[in-house]
Amino acid sequence: MTSSHFWKATLNLYRSGFLTVLLIALLAGTVGCERRNTAADRLAEDTKEIQKFDSDLNWDDITLEQVDEQGKLWWKVKAKQAAYSKDQKNATVEDPKGELYQDGKPVFKIEGKKGEVQQDGKSIVLRGQIVATDLKDGTMLKGNEVEWKPMEDVLLIRNSVAGTHKQMQFVAQEGRFQTRARTMELSKQIVASSKDPEIQVRTEHLIWNIKDEKVVGDRPLQVDRYKTKSSLSAAPPKRPASISRQKSLIFNRTPE
Repeated sequence: MTSSHFWKATLNLYRSGFLTVLLIALLAGTVGCERRNTAADRLAEDTKEIQKFDSDLNWDDITLEQVDEQGKLWWKVKAKQAAYSKDQKNATVEDPKGELYQDGKPVFKIEGKKGEVQQDGKSIVLRGQIVATDLKDGTMLKGNEVEWKPMEDVLLIRNSVAGTHKQMQFVAQEGRFQTRARTMELSKQIVASSKDPEIQVRTEHLIWNIKDEKVVGDRPLQVDRYKTKSSLSAAPPKRPASISRQKSLIFNRTPE
């Protein structure tokens, strides 16, 4: 082979190799762009899925309910709007209203303006100015935190409780309502007032037996008894008649 033919062959090989490298580079660039575009598309899709997932945690006109193994209701709460936590165990609700059940029958009506609902399958906790009304006798209980434990037949009221009943009114820091025994246990900073007789009690612990119409205190009590002075011309004024401190107190209530 002459030298001119050798250089021509070498030049042709060089050009062929250069074109091959250029083609590979172009193909690699194209694949890289496609990969970048695919990654961007996937990122956009993932973002949409996250947004959709977050939106799925917000519900309008929702009903929260729980049943026991026999299919009997434990609670049923409706809300205009609910925003669930990602584990779907807690929800912030607006205008919660519903019933708490025992043996498949409603025993309390509950309602509030706003609240937080916590469910673990065995109990339900509502927080934020909750009102619970006993459907048996109309006793109204107000508290900042209400927990219903149907397996224990108990309604717990925490962080301040105020109660109204035809027999008496009371305020305390905590309350424990046993639905079957029909007793209300009050704790801490208690002030309870009855209408007949007119008595006000201050103590740290009381048990109110609703069925037997008795209030029992096992801590030191301060009792104010009120008497009425007779008057022919005006409504009789009321004044405290006596104050006593003792370890226990039991007084019967006469039905109205």
